[in-house]
Amino acid sequence: MKLSTEPIIVVGMHRSGTSLVTRLLEAGGVFTGWLRDENDEALFFLKRNEAILQACGGSWENPGAIDGLLASESAKARIVERLEADIRSTSFWSFIGFRSRAEIGQWAWKDPRNSLLLELWLEIFPRARVIHVVRNGVDVARSLAVRANRDILSAEKGQGRSRSRYWRELRPERLVEWYQYLWTRFGPNGRLRCMGVPRTLLPTAGFELWEDYLRRIESGMSCVQHSLTIRYEDLLSDPEESIKALEAFAGVRFETGVLEACCQSLRPQRAFAFKADHCPDSLLEMARRSVWMHRFYPELEISRSSQTS
Repeated sequence: MKLSTEPIIVVGMHRSGTSLVTRLLEAGGVFTGWLRDENDEALFFLKRNEAILQACGGSWENPGAIDGLLASESAKARIVERLEADIRSTSFWSFIGFRSRAEIGQWAWKDPRNSLLLELWLEIFPRARVIHVVRNGVDVARSLAVRANRDILSAEKGQGRSRSRYWRELRPERLVEWYQYLWTRFGPNGRLRCMGVPRTLLPTAGFELWEDYLRRIESGMSCVQHSLTIRYEDLLSDPEESIKALEAFAGVRFETGVLEACCQSLRPQRAFAFKADHCPDSLLEMARRSVWMHRFYPELEISRSSQTS
């Protein structure tokens, strides 16, 4: 028996709740990978997504660099051929671990970069089911800016990414990730690599990136036969309803205790968090004019006074 050719591919902008949905899938019995990073992203797929973006001169913050690749049928064919070979090879052990392919059953993987390269993965898994997790662009942009500021402060202290977090989370299955961290931090020009200024340091830039991701996700999902869109805010405010939709779509069943534990771990106050804080008028104005905000959040009224309403 071979590996199922109907995986679940989780897409969505960074800081949108894709990790939460992936953990829910795992709680329901879906296999989401053996070697994963701290964001529950399977390293096998993450590293290949990163490599493709880098080969095009891009990154998760610069998705426009892949447009040339996606416009070239021959280039796409070469990439797809390489990815298929990797999946057939022994390197796929980093995803399946010590299981045989026949033992995997229902499986999924999550990486926000799937949002940019979904077209390629659907060439390999045309019957894949896709879950799109969306969160309002204002909260996404603010969360990205907070993370960017934190990364800059860590770099200024000579730490790069948080070393304390790596020590806390160091486990045997993350030795590959540890090695990559050490090489990035202490290898040639490591200090310079850790001192870059992220594009998303500006909330308005983060919002523009959010819109770009949604546009690319919509384009990539245009030929998907089975898809589910989950709003992060709905998952927080009415978890039982969202989880029922997830159960029906993924074909999983949550035990009562697992479902209750998942619901209790959620923080409803994170839904539309920007309403309780001060937001730059420029960011709110972008959100008010955004086609994507109107499409996914038609009930949401955004004005300069929305953060105090």
